[in-house]
Amino acid sequence: MVQIHAVTSLAWRLLCGGRAQEACALFKWLVTLMPARMELRLALAHALLSCGKPAAALAELEALGSSNDPAAHFLSGKALASVGRMADAHVAFDRYRDCRQARFPNAPF
Repeated sequence: MVQIHAVTSLAWRLLCGGRAQEACALFKWLVTLMPARMELRLALAHALLSCGKPAAALAELEALGSSNDPAAHFLSGKALASVGRMADAHVAFDRYRDCRQARFPNAPF
């Protein structure tokens, strides 16, 4: 049996270590195994952005549908800005801010 936690941890270590292509491959595999796991799709989107594939990252983020997770909106903003959709990126970053404030109402950010 595959140790999902171990593979996920390895993929994050690879991504943080500058080995985005390898991390991307692992996250893609994990998403194939568990397509409903939002955190894996977010991780894959992050890895795809690190690989210079913002359109593919957007496709993963769109597969999530609407989300209250600030990370989804932040990554969407980055991906949208990378493909030149600045107005949409601005909306995504506004949603990121709103979600952050809703989740952490007393935080100084």
